[in-house]
Amino acid sequence: APRRTSGTTRAPPPPPPPPRPSSMRSPVDSIIDEFIDTEHHYHDCLADAIDFGKHILNVARGIKGSDARSRLGLSPTEIETVFGFRLSEIEQLSKRLLANLEVIDVVREEPRCPGGRVALAADAMLAIVADLHVYAPYVSSHNTIHRTIKSASENVRRKAASKRRPSLKPGTDKYKGTFEEIWTAISSASDRLRGQNLLSVLIMPIQRIPRYRLLFVDLAKKLDADHPAARKVAEVTELVGEMANQINDALRQHEKLSALLGESVPLPDSSRSGLKRTGSVKDFKHKFAVSSASLM
Repeated sequence: APRRTSGTTRAPPPPPPPPRPSSMRSPVDSIIDEFIDTEHHYHDCLADAIDFGKHILNVARGIKGSDARSRLGLSPTEIETVFGFRLSEIEQLSKRLLANLEVIDVVREEPRCPGGRVALAADAMLAIVADLHVYAPYVSSHNTIHRTIKSASENVRRKAASKRRPSLKPGTDKYKGTFEEIWTAISSASDRLRGQNLLSVLIMPIQRIPRYRLLFVDLAKKLDADHPAARKVAEVTELVGEMANQINDALRQHEKLSALLGESVPLPDSSRSGLKRTGSVKDFKHKFAVSSASLM
């Protein structure tokens, strides 16, 4: 006999619960969220700074007219020193890290995989840790960058005072002011950049690697010893710390050479063999060698 069915239909399953507010998230999830959110902010600030550099480089090259070029206060060479390939390589590395974090960024609930969000966050960092060496040339150049910006600021202020020229107001022509006025005009229109001066953005790469290590140190403290991803987190902490130490060692050698030459010499791009790494990510036997000939 055919099976009889009732006239009722089964109710659909309840929708998944909404994400917990930040006040209800676990300490581990909060640290991972901070890792992701600060990386987004960091990357976007770098991208904005690079775009700003391209913008004022056009001004410095006279594309927007000779008057705009004369008022800018930075030469094309100085702009390329501050905003050039070193910063672009770091921005691209941050972009790769965010791509690795996409799964736990978009869905901020615990995934069904061994180690959960912690393991995926650690894997994302392990995938790029060997390439943190791209920070070394920028870090070594930061004193030069800082002096360049400070000196240019003083020069444009003296020039403005001697001519008594009115300052560019935010929201006006972004091509006709000094580089500081153009930065103010552009940053005031951005929620992300509003209130930040240019140097505060340019120092972010100097602070980022130590911040990575601190985040994973904090994460390790919140994990139980038998957590499936505890060893991965410890590995990330060790590798990031080792990379930071090796960059610092390379910079100390660079500073000795700069002292001998009597000037600040930027550490060369790693792709030009001034900064070399050998070995595998697994062993993390990265050795950095600074060649005196390549620095001179």
